Amino acid sequence: MKKWTSLLLSLVTALSLTACGSEKNSMSKEELLESAEEVSFSTLANDTYENAVKAKETYCATPIQISGWIQNIEEDHITLGNGGASYDVMIDAYLPTEDITTLVTGQKVTVVGINSDTEEKTDSWGGMSFPSTHYIMDTACLVQSRYEISGKLVLALGKVRFDDGTQYIKDIPNIDDGSFDGYQTGDELTISAVISYGDGSDAYSIIEAIPAA
Repeated sequence: MKKWTSLLLSLVTALSLTACGSEKNSMSKEELLESAEEVSFSTLANDTYENAVKAKETYCATPIQISGWIQNIEEDHITLGNGGASYDVMIDAYLPTEDITTLVTGQKVTVVGINSDTEEKTDSWGGMSFPSTHYIMDTACLVQSRYEISGKLVLALGKVRFDDGTQYIKDIPNIDDGSFDGYQTGDELTISAVISYGDGSDAYSIIEAIPAA
């Protein structure tokens, strides 16, 4: 009887350990960054289009770092997309509440984490509904929400803007708050900016910026 009891206890323990292994990964942000592969949203989307099964094997269960634009903010996660380039592949990144409260819809962010699975959903954007594949990143950390851009200040249409050398010019909304005292139109500089996806006329817009240290 004791042998059977011992065997039963061993079996219960083994099953408990297996169940624990299926819970959310407990890796720290530093550990995730150390082992993560940096993936572009375009690559993720293209691989998913070409072979969703292979893409799931490639981009789930191992850490990845990826940058995208916030399409939606929920209580416990944000949904990232590829801006105007694609709406068919998304990432649901489950972040700490203290990080989510600092973000806004449309903002560019970089996250690191582990996708546990994919899920087919129906999303709405611009008054239209469409099917999309969501990667469920239930182990996620916010890596970056500000980005450095180099260019020059220019005066256009009565506004001071920032020209980064591309065909796009972006407004700096807080140019008059003292952050850029001492700079003049035409000065070359690097700014640290919170970036948002534009309305279609710009590649992106600047929510807030300061000269980079």
